[in-house]
Amino acid sequence: MSRRVRILLAAAMFCGIVACGLVLARPWLAALVAEHARRETIARAGEALGAPVGIDRAAAGFAPAVVVLEGLKLEADGAFGLRAGSAIESLEISGDPWSLVRWGSGPIVFHVEKPNCVFALGAAAAAPGAAGSGASVGEGAGGALSPGTPGTKPSGEATPAAAAPAFPPGSRLKVRRGTVSLSAPGGTSFACDGFSLD
Repeated sequence: MSRRVRILLAAAMFCGIVACGLVLARPWLAALVAEHARRETIARAGEALGAPVGIDRAAAGFAPAVVVLEGLKLEADGAFGLRAGSAIESLEISGDPWSLVRWGSGPIVFHVEKPNCVFALGAAAAAPGAAGSGASVGEGAGGALSPGTPGTKPSGEATPAAAAPAFPPGSRLKVRRGTVSLSAPGGTSFACDGFSLD
């Protein structure tokens, strides 16, 4: 057996071992990606809505690259008058693998299935007033001035523009079989069942 043949056989064996390793490690990698996506979604959604968000289950796949989150639920009243208990049955996030790994680098497709959103218009209207009646910008607890110039951010604090966008440019949002309920002071209410959006 010539040296060239031995090198080719060794290379083929190495590629086979790597391929087998990837196949065996695929479930572990999928679980790792799913858990990372679950934590990132909880953190980003909680920050955007101003209330904690729970997720029951998370799964990931690689052909195509997709992350599926199930049982999303708002655990307290959030921004825009969104009430605690508002939920999404499943959220599918898909796109180019690099776009999912490095959020904001490319468009993402969001497929929201059976959202159930409950809004209280009175709570949403009260939020700006409550914010305006509190301590002004630059004041801490008890009205004491916080370090730095009032009305300005500390130099080490990141600006919103520097953060990755929640919806990267070119992304697509699909909502299917949703329910939206609105309630206003005076007993006025509105409900929309079977709501869909592209």
